[in-house]
Amino acid sequence: MVRRSGRAVLTAAQHAFGIRRAVSGSRCRIRRGVLTCIVDLQPTPVSRRYTVRITHRPPLDPVVEVITPVLRLHPGAQGLPHVYTDGRLCLYEPGEWKTDMPVAGSILPWASEWLFHYEIWLVTGAWTGGGDWPSVDQEGLGVAIACSDTGRAGQPAASVTDPPASVA
Repeated sequence: MVRRSGRAVLTAAQHAFGIRRAVSGSRCRIRRGVLTCIVDLQPTPVSRRYTVRITHRPPLDPVVEVITPVLRLHPGAQGLPHVYTDGRLCLYEPGEWKTDMPVAGSILPWASEWLFHYEIWLVTGAWTGGGDWPSVDQEGLGVAIACSDTGRAGQPAASVTDPPASVA
């Protein structure tokens, strides 16, 4: 563990160890300081299983993408709520995730919670997961929702008119 600006920065190896302990069958590798884990999540016992990829280069923010199944849209929706244009899930507000927080104890539960709310949205069309959204019709939610993206310089967040890229 190293310190950056007074905060502990967990290493890629520490995160990999925690993820492997939290989710049996998860596959993690570290190359050139970048942790990549493939994890199967099932938000509830009656939910589908989702395969997600977590990519993390400490001390930057982790990136979470759903690999399978391909995320579908609610009928009439033009985009997925709380995703960036490149398909990354928007799981937290800027500054909410800290470098001393284990991915297994923060990002994994947040991703599972996102999937839970996605399943509700898929059926009802209403996003129940909360979050700060820019000027968006809260009733229809038929547009891609923009999330702040301060942890990834040079990669803009989704706009309310840009549909997200495929996550397949």
